[in-house]
Amino acid sequence: VSTQSTGTALAALDFGSSTVGQEATRVVVVMKNSGKVPAKFRFLFPPDLCLDMATWAQEEPGDGGKMQEKFNIEPRQGTIQPGETPSLDFSYRHDGEGCDELPVLLKLSRGREIMFQ
Repeated sequence: VSTQSTGTALAALDFGSSTVGQEATRVVVVMKNSGKVPAKFRFLFPPDLCLDMATWAQEEPGDGGKMQEKFNIEPRQGTIQPGETPSLDFSYRHDGEGCDELPVLLKLSRGREIMFQ
């Protein structure tokens, strides 16, 4: 994890390569609330961030803008109680050749932010 000049931390997730049509590739991230108060979190996808699609995805003609449907995060929002260590399940479905990038912002209560790419 690195930090941008904006104060937002950056984290990269690499889903590797796979054969088209195989099950989604999963990456599990474990967070821990080491504080003394509950921490709310929420993942924001490009439409939530008001990003122009050209800045985060290069769609092929006729694919209907379904780039975001390849990626999933469970849970997308919640509250972590002090001392809890929930697992977050990131998944990506390989359905064509090439490399995809989808910036997703994790917003934590008290203003902390991590951009996953």
